[in-house]
Amino acid sequence: MASQRIHRETTQMSVDHLCQEIGDALDKTISESEKSLIIPDHQRYAGVWPISRKKKFITSIHLNHPIPSILMGSIKKETRRTLEDGLQRLNTLLEFYQNTITDIDGRSFNDYNEKEKSDFLNYNITVVKYSGASEEARIQIFDNHQNGSPLKEGERLYAHSRSPLVSFTIETLLTPGSGLYDRFLSVWGARGGEKDKKNRRKDLHQAVALLAGIAHGPQFLTKKYDVMIDENLLTKEFDENMALQALMRLLEIYETLQLQCPCPHYWLYKQFDAGQMSGYIVYSMYDHTDGTDNTVYIHDDSIWKPIKKKWIEFLTNVRRDAGQKSKNMNKILERDLHKDVGKARVWTLQRWHLGYLRVFDPDHEDLIDLQEVTEEETDED
Repeated sequence: MASQRIHRETTQMSVDHLCQEIGDALDKTISESEKSLIIPDHQRYAGVWPISRKKKFITSIHLNHPIPSILMGSIKKETRRTLEDGLQRLNTLLEFYQNTITDIDGRSFNDYNEKEKSDFLNYNITVVKYSGASEEARIQIFDNHQNGSPLKEGERLYAHSRSPLVSFTIETLLTPGSGLYDRFLSVWGARGGEKDKKNRRKDLHQAVALLAGIAHGPQFLTKKYDVMIDENLLTKEFDENMALQALMRLLEIYETLQLQCPCPHYWLYKQFDAGQMSGYIVYSMYDHTDGTDNTVYIHDDSIWKPIKKKWIEFLTNVRRDAGQKSKNMNKILERDLHKDVGKARVWTLQRWHLGYLRVFDPDHEDLIDLQEVTEEETDED
């Protein structure tokens, strides 16, 4: 069934008018209820454009060149609008108007003569307004608008902050004082916050990739935004209690590991990346005995307990063998866990399966067959 059509209209707004609106929107002394334009959480950090790009943009307006449209949405039952796309452009206009930046010739707004100032302020920008969009439709509109823009995966995911998976991820792993954030500090280090905002939401990207596999099964451990969207991983409902239990299991392994063999701070990030170790651990939380992709989460703690013990033993040995040296740890993981990554470079069930076997069943026929294939390839060379 097709989604309901939205209402859309196109209008023109002057630079002068838009500078006033964005100025009020960014003014922290003005309450949200008094603003006619709201900047939603998913918009990018306002300082993302490099100064060279800002200068070129200002000069384009000065030369009367056409520029991309601004996208605005409406808030239900209100006259206020949300700025869905165009924050960088409007922020740049405001900075120039306030004489904070210059054009490519080094001229500020105050350096322009009266006609140049008038032409600049009266330059009309196309604004596309829409209303009647559901939350899912709003996200789809935003995503479609960004396909040609250099947004990072984490920034695109942040547009889905209200979706079940991203909302759960932010609240549980990336918000100080909430969920499991404070406990994970000792094993992952500080994540999220303003630093992650400036880093283009890299932590959010990593965390959602991990939670996708926990919530929907290890076959959905992925960093690929398009896969998350196509498979409805962000919007599909999931068992939050199960996800919390899985995160607790992961946490307990790393906490015990940190007590038995503490690692320096710069190692912690490797534990945050599911591709290093956590993905394999998540894989081991699921029953794969039927030989299909239809994995089933292992709820029984009596079954999980020996699996947990084995992971702690394996990872403790990795740390001890590495001797507190990051390069050594990478080599050991390549040898003992990632050896077959060349056969499954992307995050697939095969990758997690082969790594799991190297820890739990190194004599398994799948590894023997793989070794024979590798030897044949070597002989052919």
